[in-house]
Amino acid sequence: MAAPNPISISRPAVARAREAALLLDHALRALLLYPPGNPIASDAKARLLDALARFGQDFGTLTLEARGAELFCGGDSVHRDMPGAASLTAAMESDGLRAIAFAPGVEAAELDAFLDAARRRVRDPSGGESLAVSLWSAGLAHVSGEAVDEIETPDAAAREREFWSRAARGDGFVRGLSPARGAGAADAVKDGAPRGPADFAQAAADIGRLADLSGEEEAFEACRAEAAQFDPVGETLGVLLEIVAAEREPAEFETVCALLEGLYDGFVARAEFDGALRVLDAAAEAVAAEEVGPRGIRLREVRARAAGAAAVARLAAALDADPSADLAAAARLLESLPDASVHHLVASLGVLKRAPSRLLVCDVLVRRGLGRLDEIGHAVSDPRWFVARNAAMILGRVGGAKACGYLRTALLRAEEPVRREAVKALVALGDADALGVLRVALSDGSEQLRLRALDALVRGGRAEDAAPIDARVRSAGFLKEQPEEQARWLAALAGLRGDDALPTFRALIDRRRFLNWGARARLRPVAVAALAQSRGPRTRTYLLRLAEGREASLREPARRALAAIARREDR
Repeated sequence: MAAPNPISISRPAVARAREAALLLDHALRALLLYPPGNPIASDAKARLLDALARFGQDFGTLTLEARGAELFCGGDSVHRDMPGAASLTAAMESDGLRAIAFAPGVEAAELDAFLDAARRRVRDPSGGESLAVSLWSAGLAHVSGEAVDEIETPDAAAREREFWSRAARGDGFVRGLSPARGAGAADAVKDGAPRGPADFAQAAADIGRLADLSGEEEAFEACRAEAAQFDPVGETLGVLLEIVAAEREPAEFETVCALLEGLYDGFVARAEFDGALRVLDAAAEAVAAEEVGPRGIRLREVRARAAGAAAVARLAAALDADPSADLAAAARLLESLPDASVHHLVASLGVLKRAPSRLLVCDVLVRRGLGRLDEIGHAVSDPRWFVARNAAMILGRVGGAKACGYLRTALLRAEEPVRREAVKALVALGDADALGVLRVALSDGSEQLRLRALDALVRGGRAEDAAPIDARVRSAGFLKEQPEEQARWLAALAGLRGDDALPTFRALIDRRRFLNWGARARLRPVAVAALAQSRGPRTRTYLLRLAEGREASLREPARRALAAIARREDR
């Protein structure tokens, strides 16, 4: 039953052989994980059959040679087993099968027969007939194997002893399990004492597959490379959920929960945020299937742990470390974390260095902030001004009376960037609560912030907001302001109060006081011009008198104000 001699391999053929070997591994794993007829297994077999057909059409016979943990085609390595995982190469080595050859024209029934024989052998390496005998008995026209000499047949007992020796040392597939959380796996090792072949096979099939993604760098890289054709995350989580449902031994159950947590941490560390989210979703699915009790509580801890301070800090570090990270995936993960994460997400604003990362967290807190507003609001008192500024921005986008109350606190901060963000937020809100708080900014030390708040109050059009404006216009310090700012304040007062503001304006215009007369003389025409924003018959009558009066400095401003009022009334 010798296989045909390998063909001369070109680089395109090696690439296609690598694709076929990968799909072969996928199909075999699917058959090991899922019952017959499962759509995932059927799809994996169909992909493999198509790859073999295309290789046969373009390059002829595909010969895959097993050497250690790798498959080779024409001298090139085309597939490497994940550490510790049960595999076709291990079964071939154990059975003395050097190579498998797929000739052009492989049919679906032949492939099914080969995969079924391989599945049985991988699942039970020492039971039943060997893979070489199974292929010979099946008499497949397009699938054949090449056996090694009997003297080269590996010692199965020696392989088993080596397996348990590695497990006892923490090598191979058990590296993903910590001594504390891998108590079940450690107990199974029994200080390295070898067990029977059936136990060896079960351990390799169960624990090995679970640990493939639990912390192995190579496994994660393999998953990333294979993601376009295969769903190792889904398969691993599916196995975990099946074992969670069936496992009744507390130590083994704890091992599975620890693997879920290890998976989550691994994906976060590599900025694979969608993978991390799928782990949390799997934990939620497992919780939903559990009765109330210690098992359900432990599974809830898997999700709760992701919302803790340490886990959120690791997530923030991953966001900052990878500029190419998928921010949309990160947002989906952050929004799915339990509510307890909100406090720690706010804290992360103090350590995130990259602007895109901070903005992402701020956006998530806006969407999640309404129910936990106090945790965001307290951040406006954070001694780090940049944290307080971000908190003010978030509060402005959330809105509401409580948010405005915290923004009032932000307006009293010494740092202008914080006050500026608070004013911006309140102006954007523009409702009654926001306008009420904006009055505080009328006395801000920054002219820009004072005038921005003033303009917002004018747009609000509420007469009650005119009181602090009137008080400032009447104050002695108002005479010291620049004419441009004086004009803005006076126009705001006239627009909000109309005829009711006339007493204040007449006090500025009519009364000739020698104290500070120069400043008052400059202010009088500015006040007359501001009355153009007023309304009401008394203001119009007053302006007519000034327009016809003896003071030349007031006549022209009064005439322009009357013309502006007339134009506004015509509209």
